[in-house]
Amino acid sequence: MKTRHLFCLLLLSTGMIYTSCTRDQVISADQPISEAEAIQWKPADGIARFIPQEYKDNILAEDLAFAERLLLNPKEEGLAARGQEIHIAAGSSNALAAAIASAGHGDVIVLDPGDHFETGTVYIDKTISLMGYGANYISSGVVYASDFNVKSALHVTAKGCISTIRGITFKSTETHPGVCIFLENTKSIKVLYNTFENWNLAIMSAASDFGTILGNKIIADPSWSTGEILEADGMLFSDGKHNQVTNNEVSQALLGIFAGGSQGMDFGNYTHDCFIGQIFCRVPAGGYMHGGSTIDGIDIDTKTSAARWLAAFNKSENNAFTGYLIIDGAHDNNLQNNSTKTNGAYDYYAVGDSHLFGFFTPKAFNNTINAYGYQTVKNCAVNTIIRGGILIDPALDPCE
Repeated sequence: MKTRHLFCLLLLSTGMIYTSCTRDQVISADQPISEAEAIQWKPADGIARFIPQEYKDNILAEDLAFAERLLLNPKEEGLAARGQEIHIAAGSSNALAAAIASAGHGDVIVLDPGDHFETGTVYIDKTISLMGYGANYISSGVVYASDFNVKSALHVTAKGCISTIRGITFKSTETHPGVCIFLENTKSIKVLYNTFENWNLAIMSAASDFGTILGNKIIADPSWSTGEILEADGMLFSDGKHNQVTNNEVSQALLGIFAGGSQGMDFGNYTHDCFIGQIFCRVPAGGYMHGGSTIDGIDIDTKTSAARWLAAFNKSENNAFTGYLIIDGAHDNNLQNNSTKTNGAYDYYAVGDSHLFGFFTPKAFNNTINAYGYQTVKNCAVNTIIRGGILIDPALDPCE
């Protein structure tokens, strides 16, 4: 049922059914930042000066300052004292767990340039930095499962708070790998400048707060588009607060960036060639994809939908269905100064009570969309503030 419904959506978005809109439905708005400035944003421009104060307060001041420094200088390592370095030579096999066990609090484990092979799940259960400039982490035994009871390659537990994972290319020997990085009830984790190739889910953040996900490149397993697997996503947040998602690129996913939890910042990200570029939503009860699924035996057990996120200066292009989807009770989110191009059905879609995904999701409410004049906006949600854009005519394209 779910697979069939997703393919119906794909057909809708690629031209089997057309939507219509009219210029006379544009709602005028004061756009404080021009589209040209938003599109031309580059990391060296920083982020703090573009963020309203009320949203700056969602992110720890030191985390925002670190992101500013990192965008200016990707080699920035922060102000914390650097621990002892433990090097793992290229060609290693299942060496990481022992290195973590021997590491002290705050030590730095360096994967030397080259290939490193790991089987199954490696747990990070203490504060470390895992660095790997030029290193390939090649996982095996972590595979996609049709019932979504999956394993992760790296599992960061609550005891691994304040850890960093940086500069690694994550690959797999499996045709359809499972979850790459699983953040479980963590705080202040930094995932920086990594590359993820062909994963079912690159980053899963469950009930984790104050994370910084910056500068990563995710190329998801595209097999969902042929029906070989049901779903593959870029990064996903379930509950958790105050997470910062900045300057990442996600492609080929069913869902590029899944914003859940509350009071997050989603800035300067590029989602393209997905089904849905960005989604503000609630992870379905019982699992990260649907009821009954687990990661490393952990039931995600999501409590709330996306709330009070700021999404700004993002680009969402060439997605089969929509650039930005607000659904499943998502509320009080602010989407502003985001660019779009060649999305299949809509640039923005705020959804009311719906069975869009084959199961009931309640209406989104109290969200704000500041759109540019050419962007299409379908609004079926409650009390959506829309400034700018081209409103889809509900008489021609009805809500459910």
